[in-house]
Amino acid sequence: MAKGVVNNMNVSQGVTVKVIAGFVVLLLLAGCAKSVSPDHETLVTLQINSSTLINPDLNERASPVEVHVYFLRDDNAFLEQDYFDLVASPEQALRQDLLMNESVIVVPGQAVQKRMYVDDGYAYVGVVASFRDLEGSVWRDIKQRPAKSDGGLGSVIMPTGWLMRNKGWSLYVSLHENEVRISENIK
Repeated sequence: MAKGVVNNMNVSQGVTVKVIAGFVVLLLLAGCAKSVSPDHETLVTLQINSSTLINPDLNERASPVEVHVYFLRDDNAFLEQDYFDLVASPEQALRQDLLMNESVIVVPGQAVQKRMYVDDGYAYVGVVASFRDLEGSVWRDIKQRPAKSDGGLGSVIMPTGWLMRNKGWSLYVSLHENEVRISENIK
């Protein structure tokens, strides 16, 4: 063989090896990728906007609040449990009713956005706010999920609140001083 032909073979073998290696890497990465929208789950976007006056301390200064969100099959256990059981051991307190729970610390005046996939089996969304003065606060609220609609996902940013927009349903969770409330915000 001529010297030029051998060099061309080495070059083409090198290109082939690189192409095969590239495909192997792509296959490995595809195997690790998470499904974007599982059929049995819904993407929920949480938008939290807190009042600058939330959770006042003894000197009336606003303080951070930990907010707990519970996606539930039923509301009975959530309404019967006390604050400490719901926050310290939600799996034990809510047992089979609990599908998923998340928590986030909210600083006065802070805006936080959180996106997560939630099992479609939830019928209620419960919220607990860890206010400093539990006895003088409204620390829990719950809202029943309406029947599924044909609407799409979207987002609405509201002042001093938390918005979940899910298949046409918006849930607004407001945090003011020592009170947490859930209300529907229909566009």
